[in-house]
This record gives sequence, C-alpha cells and structure tokens, in this order.
Amino acid sequence: MSDVQDERYILSLTPDQEYIIEMACELFARLKLGQFFRITEMLLPLSAMDTGDFCRRRDDANDALNLAACLIYGRNGYNMPDVMKDEYWYRAWNVYEVLRYTRSWHDFPEGGITVNFDRPMSYDGQPLPTCRVTAQEETSASPQFGQWINVSQYRPGRTGSYIVCTNTGTVCTAKYYATDDMSPGHWNGSVKDSIRWWMPLPERP
Repeated sequence: MSDVQDERYILSLTPDQEYIIEMACELFARLKLGQFFRITEMLLPLSAMDTGDFCRRRDDANDALNLAACLIYGRNGYNMPDVMKDEYWYRAWNVYEVLRYTRSWHDFPEGGITVNFDRPMSYDGQPLPTCRVTAQEETSASPQFGQWINVSQYRPGRTGSYIVCTNTGTVCTAKYYATDDMSPGHWNGSVKDSIRWWMPLPERP
C-alpha cells in the first residue's frame, strides 16, 4: 500500500469553479486567523452604496464579526482575536496561493506587480499542490496504446512523442509540448496542423 502522502487527488474545474475554490480557501484561512471582516468584504453587496448606508452596514457587520471572533478565540491585549496560525491555515493558504498564481498568469500572461504574480512558497514545509490550465478536458484515466483520442476532446497531459493520425489518414509520430508557464500546449513537426487523433506509444519490450 502506498504512503498517504504519495497519493494525489486530481480535480478538473471550469474557470468559475476554480475561482470559487480559490475564494473559499482564502476565506477559510482568514477565519482561522480571526479575520472575520473578510466576510463583510466578500458578501456585502455593492448595491448597498445606492442606498447610502454601505459604510454603516459595513462597520456594524465588522463590529459584530470581531465580537464573534473574540468569543470563539478569546481576546488578546489589543482587543483582537487571540489566535495563531495552525496546520489548517498553512494548508488552506498554500492551496489559495497556488490557485491565485496560476489564474493570474493565465489571465495576464504579461505579468504584473501585485503579490498574485509572486511564485508560491510552502509555509509549512509540505509539498505545494500543482495546478495548470489546459485547453481541453483531460481524461482521469491514463490513455492506453491502441486507443485513439480525438484532439478536439483533449490533448496529452505530458510532453513527449505520440502516435498521431492526420486528416488524410496518415499515421506517424509527432512531438507534443505540454502547457507550462511559458506557452500553451502544442504539437510540433510537419503534420502539426493536420493532426486529428493521437495515442500513446506502446511500452518498450
């Protein structure tokens, strides 16, 4: 039986679903630090500005949320929640930073000056999760030799050579370069623009 730390969960998300998980991890981490005011920042509708009572509702909510945080964690000498980072904060913040970093570079490949573009670092020494954006849905099971896969459905998840079939029925091998921080996934070679199907190479004898 493999070590639990060697196991990995593979999750496929739409951009909207990714953003929800990203916000959920951030909110959980901030709640673990007693920063309950983040609830107000996330949930108080901007439409409240139209009624002229946005500031009052924000301040009242933050006062109530700070009281709740102090009731849960206790109160320190600065009249703030008496709480420290724990293993759950580290795990949630690591996931949040990786998702934020990947989304930011995907949406703005030219980069930026905010912390969103800073390479994530592990705060607890544990391996960071991995995340990448693909153009097509990839199958959860590894493709097998003899199984043709339509390039319009999904593409290889790893850089390597594959057997391909072109729109004219020509069967040959071609190199595929997987998506990374520098470029999207793409085929290379003389038949790269006419590839319609692909499959992995067979195992060596």
